[in-house]
Amino acid sequence: MRYYGFFTKKAAQTLKGDRIMCRTYDDGHTIYLCNGYVLFKCTPADYDAIFRPALGRDPGDWSYNKGIDAVSPCDWDAAGMMEKSAQAATHKMERVALEFVTGGKPAAATIAEDRSFAALYNPAFLDAVENCDLFSAGKVNAAIYAREGDPVALIMPVKINEAQDRTIRAYVDAPEKED
Repeated sequence: MRYYGFFTKKAAQTLKGDRIMCRTYDDGHTIYLCNGYVLFKCTPADYDAIFRPALGRDPGDWSYNKGIDAVSPCDWDAAGMMEKSAQAATHKMERVALEFVTGGKPAAATIAEDRSFAALYNPAFLDAVENCDLFSAGKVNAAIYAREGDPVALIMPVKINEAQDRTIRAYVDAPEKED
């Protein structure tokens, strides 16, 4: 059984909340989990090691909102959504050692390697994945964590304003101090 091993224990914590959706593909060998802001793609081994202990349920086509199971099974196209976003996400991103508070919530700074744009994402979602590269199509687009071209997580952006964009660029472009 394939095990990605790209998820930290923090991944399960990001799914604790009011709304969670699960969708399975490939006869249960690929599992997608989403809370509306982050979408994880995992294997049954990943699910058992990271997500099952926090969710307390078997993978399948289900959703619940505020602890109430949905009447009908989940019918959203998680695989298509992740694949479409992954194809568009051509800019490799770097995490910057800056965080902002936006709308009362933390937002971690990232910048495209080519410096064409800066973007903000929830730091808890960025910390949920390791040993993968981060990509995005733009500052208002979802970020994709991928390993060797295989997407494993999609993260929705936090709205960035011009002052935050300038601050990130100034921080990244500032010359290093000599001791």
